[in-house]
Amino acid sequence: VVTGCYAGGGYLPSGPLKFPDIKTSIRVSDLSSFQSTGKFTCQVPGYYHIVTTLMSAQNNARIDIMKNSSSIHWQYVTGYSNTYWTPGTAAVVLELKTNDNVWINLHSTYQIYQSCLTIFKIN
Repeated sequence: VVTGCYAGGGYLPSGPLKFPDIKTSIRVSDLSSFQSTGKFTCQVPGYYHIVTTLMSAQNNARIDIMKNSSSIHWQYVTGYSNTYWTPGTAAVVLELKTNDNVWINLHSTYQIYQSCLTIFKIN
């Protein structure tokens, strides 16, 4: 189990979203790599629930849940306001094998605030 968050409020470039503020970590062997890259590397094969919630102030900010460089699911943060942050959530269950990587990819440069990623093994 791991839950990491990004608490900033700035513009972030396209690519992996990093979650350096670890809220929960149980049996994650390479936590420093997850914090610095935003990529979770599976050490124990099985089925995993991946859920992310993010907030953006931009219209239709797109995020992708990635597995080994392939987009598994994408989601838009819908709604738009020039003064308010809008939340968006995406979730999937994936079968992961040893050394598979999972991360949240920003499709473009977006203004992101108070966002988290949780990954836990379900069997």
